[in-house]
Amino acid sequence: MKVIKKILLIFCLIFVLSASSFALVACNNNEGIDQIVFEDETFVYDGNAHSIYVDNLPGGYTVVYENNTGTDTGNYYATASIKETSTDNVVKELRATMTIDNPDNEAFEQYLDDFLVMYLEGDQLSVNIFCEVPSDFGLERYEASWYTYSHITDADILESRETFKELLDELTSYKDYALSSRQQIAYNQIEDFLNYQLSYYNISDDVAFMELTYVDQFGGYVADFGTYMEAYTLREKADVDDVVNFITSTKEAFASYVEFVNDKALAGYALSDYTLNAMIDYLDDILASHNPEQNEYYYLQDVLQTKIDGLTFLSDTEKNNYKKQIADAINDYFIEGVKILKAGLKENLGKLASKDEGYWATYEKGSDLFELELDYLLGLDDFDIDEYINELDSAIADTFPLVEHQLNNIISKYRIQTMSALNRLLSRNTIFSGTPDEMLEYLKEFAKTIVPELDYSPAITIKEMDDASAKVSNAVAYYMKSALDNFNLEYITLNPTKLGDSNDVLGTLAHEGYPGHLYAYCFSKQLDIHNLSKIMSSTAHGEGWATYVELKLYEYALENTAPGELYDVIKYLYYNILSGYLLETRLDVGIHYQGWTLRQVAKYLDSNGYDSSAAEEIYNLLIEMPAGYAAYGYGKLYFYNLHQEAQEILGDHYDEIEFNTMLLSKGWTSLGELHKTYEEYMKKTCHRYGIEF
Repeated sequence: MKVIKKILLIFCLIFVLSASSFALVACNNNEGIDQIVFEDETFVYDGNAHSIYVDNLPGGYTVVYENNTGTDTGNYYATASIKETSTDNVVKELRATMTIDNPDNEAFEQYLDDFLVMYLEGDQLSVNIFCEVPSDFGLERYEASWYTYSHITDADILESRETFKELLDELTSYKDYALSSRQQIAYNQIEDFLNYQLSYYNISDDVAFMELTYVDQFGGYVADFGTYMEAYTLREKADVDDVVNFITSTKEAFASYVEFVNDKALAGYALSDYTLNAMIDYLDDILASHNPEQNEYYYLQDVLQTKIDGLTFLSDTEKNNYKKQIADAINDYFIEGVKILKAGLKENLGKLASKDEGYWATYEKGSDLFELELDYLLGLDDFDIDEYINELDSAIADTFPLVEHQLNNIISKYRIQTMSALNRLLSRNTIFSGTPDEMLEYLKEFAKTIVPELDYSPAITIKEMDDASAKVSNAVAYYMKSALDNFNLEYITLNPTKLGDSNDVLGTLAHEGYPGHLYAYCFSKQLDIHNLSKIMSSTAHGEGWATYVELKLYEYALENTAPGELYDVIKYLYYNILSGYLLETRLDVGIHYQGWTLRQVAKYLDSNGYDSSAAEEIYNLLIEMPAGYAAYGYGKLYFYNLHQEAQEILGDHYDEIEFNTMLLSKGWTSLGELHKTYEEYMKKTCHRYGIEF
């Protein structure tokens, strides 16, 4: 018995050791296979064959490649089959994409540099905003003068047509050149821009009078003046001189807007009393705020003088001198220009019959102009406006019931009986309480969940609009792009009269700042794309991204909130953002393309569960903002749908940060260009994981 037991013990021991040894070998082999790397790689075309190979191949294995070698430009979807040498069995299959890109074409690169100069030259305001050192971009200092209207003749329209045709011909001469992918981005942007300009001037000889431009219910170019002077960077004495010259030029500029309004009326495009009175009210607010005898001054005077006080390159004597020049210029030129413009607008009251209000909606070529503006704004390939309308109708039908259901749920669950009670409920449930600066820090943490960190960290200043501009402005906030060669300072401006509770402020800062507009633009500045591609950007892409960011913010908040009152409020806010801007976007196309009257707008509101008493207010807003909401409503819908489709196809392989990096990888391109980028990404990603696309 002892002998038998001993034999059994030895047998068991050997078995255990053998099993352990086998497990160890198998583990080592699996680890070796798992460490094999087959990565995407990009080569520059040089006429030679290029290949991609696996790395870290362990002993005992071989590789069989498919489509991993190429010479011509394009994407090569390669496969590496890992075989066990002893059995010749395929134990693993890896996939990667090899890209061969054209090198930068030197002639076209020079063309882009020259086009950037042409795009900005003569406009000192734009040069100052986009360039800290203009000479580095081939630009000079130009005359500092605010935008002035000059009479538009038929010859001017014809000259514009010829100019843009010549520019388009010059661009298309490079069509058959081998351009790099980064150059192709800029090529497409310029082509879209020039085609739009040519189409614009071909619509009608009166096309310029169909626009509002200088005068509108939001303060027109007068309101814009204060915004841009605040943004004007004072880097040297010449910049301070520019500001004085800009202010001095406003008297002539504002007076010219009266000529524009008169010329519009003569051409048959008179402004409505609604627009004129709104603009007059804005001008009255400016005049009421400036009373030197009572030591009251227009806000811009204080803003600019404070900026001058902070300049280290000026002596105290120079500062006092400039501050006086600014005070005198505002009083003697800016304020006088406002008075002249106000008087001229009053003389135009009553020139447009109320039945003709609607602007583009009532113009013979108005729908053509609207379709052109919408097509250019979105930049979709083969844009079909009827499909666009159907998409909006479907989105409204899908999202509004979600908002309504969650709202009813809150009302029922928390026994809400009045609107004031509802507002109190919404206001007391805050995602994050704190100052705007503290909110920005919270948003930077949230941003890490959806975008990569920037290569640099600019200081961000948050400020507020002045009262006069805030009251008339339709903007809740805005971000103004910084100089291309500035990586230090960024600014966000809030409208205190339009902001609501803490959740509203937080969402707005996400939209304008992190990781919305400010982040996206800063990200573009670190990309290897031409500077022209960073400033010649698509509004639909920019707003589509920023509104998507708001959605992700509320998703983030929901994930980090326990069920309860706050959770219910955040869910309601999420659905509200999801459906937001869609109604205005749909009514916009209804008014300006389908010719809807105020009565039809009210009918649409009623039939879709909205409050029709707001019809007149919405109508008056939209008649002066043709295609204005499309970037927000349709842009958001476009971004949302891309994410939804990608998540559905990729499943567990979907990576939010990687996906958003791709969406921002070419700057703020058109939605058409964005879709091409998306398709290329999805082909590569689906190939990597063996998923059909």
